[in-house]
Amino acid sequence: MDTMVALMCVFHAGYLFKIPWLGPRIENLAKDGHFILKKNPWIRSAAFLGLVLFVAFPLAATGSVGGAILSRILGMTRIRAFFAIFTGSLLGCGLMYFGSQLINRFLPRDSTAATIGGIAVVGIIIVLLNVWYRRLKKREEAADESPSGPAPAIAPRAE
Repeated sequence: MDTMVALMCVFHAGYLFKIPWLGPRIENLAKDGHFILKKNPWIRSAAFLGLVLFVAFPLAATGSVGGAILSRILGMTRIRAFFAIFTGSLLGCGLMYFGSQLINRFLPRDSTAATIGGIAVVGIIIVLLNVWYRRLKKREEAADESPSGPAPAIAPRAE
């Protein structure tokens, strides 16, 4: 089912940009994504693996629908995005299925500590990424406002 949802979402994600209230917000996210990719080109090379892990991570917003939107924000091709979502889906579902028996041996199903701990870890990750992004954006704005413009790249030494 996740594969079919991924197929539909990846190949039709462009329609999300046309939804009146939601479209402009997703477009702003896409612009932010392109900004981050411009400032950190290494992320583009890690995008496939990152999308696989994003989809495999067991949260409500990280499945095939969230992966399709994220792949669009990252500017991935449709085929590459589909295979990343498909792989992440297989990995995530397989790990949850086979890992659940192992986890249930050591941790009760309704463990409040595990629930709170998991929420705390995800919250901390979100806060750290937000702080990192805001600092990156602030540095870029400061470089654009400086009288000499953005700092030039380091020039080769003259010999």
